[in-house]
Amino acid sequence: DHSDISPIASAKGWFQKCCPCLHYTVLAPYFDVSTADIKQRFIASLMPFNQKFYMEYQKKPDLYGPFWLIWTLVVVLTISGNLSRYLEFDDPAEFTYTFNFVPTATSILFGIIIGVPFGIRMAIKFFGEKESTVPLIHGIGIYAYSFSSFLVSSLPCGAIPVEGIQ
Repeated sequence: DHSDISPIASAKGWFQKCCPCLHYTVLAPYFDVSTADIKQRFIASLMPFNQKFYMEYQKKPDLYGPFWLIWTLVVVLTISGNLSRYLEFDDPAEFTYTFNFVPTATSILFGIIIGVPFGIRMAIKFFGEKESTVPLIHGIGIYAYSFSSFLVSSLPCGAIPVEGIQ
């Protein structure tokens, strides 16, 4: 029921006709989570092979946490890269920040977060014995939460300018 939306807003535009799965009414339930939910899922996702995380996520899947987790990872990688470069300079006055790798990191991370679950889903569809029971959007969310461990490990990589440790 779209009675609360104006007639102009409820008319289907070309984008909604082409990609109905990306309309806000379809995606809104995946962004309806609390900070406590995100915090609990983030902490649970740090433990590998944690069934508690999977069971919690299945109750109410979200894309809000994964979205911000990936953007935070882009920022942390930028800070870490600049910190690593800064520590390599003998004269700090010669150092300049660089943000050239932000678009690359963003493209790679979001491409991986969407591409890998999609690829797995296609492989199961074409080569599996039966259809996957996990919706693609849930796979994307679960896979994105798995990147939480990279947040923890990215800052020390930039702070320790030893190539062997990095």
